[in-house]
Amino acid sequence: MSWSLTINDLQHVDIDTFWSNAEVLQNIEYLITQHPKYADDLGLALALAKAAGLKSCVLTGMRTPSPYGGDEVVDISVRGMTEATDYQAAVKAHIMAGPILSDESVPPVTVMVVRKESA
Repeated sequence: MSWSLTINDLQHVDIDTFWSNAEVLQNIEYLITQHPKYADDLGLALALAKAAGLKSCVLTGMRTPSPYGGDEVVDISVRGMTEATDYQAAVKAHIMAGPILSDESVPPVTVMVVRKESA
């Protein structure tokens, strides 16, 4: 089980009032039924997104037992935009624009191949 949340206009989201929003509370209640730590994970991701100065973001996470035993595996991810206030619209616009083929602002890729000479 994993979770994700898209937040737009993040600079206007107050972390204290975020948790009292009815829609957020409904989602948090569901997340807790999936894993008791998911709400804490979401709080950590939200704090990191705010600290990183993102204006829109997608927060994701998951917890699962390790297939090898021992500790559970925890994954918390923050992806976002520093200028765009609507994450999904910005990503869609980038995809619809297609690849950048000859823009000089994109540095060329340098590939180095190292071969071991046989004796």
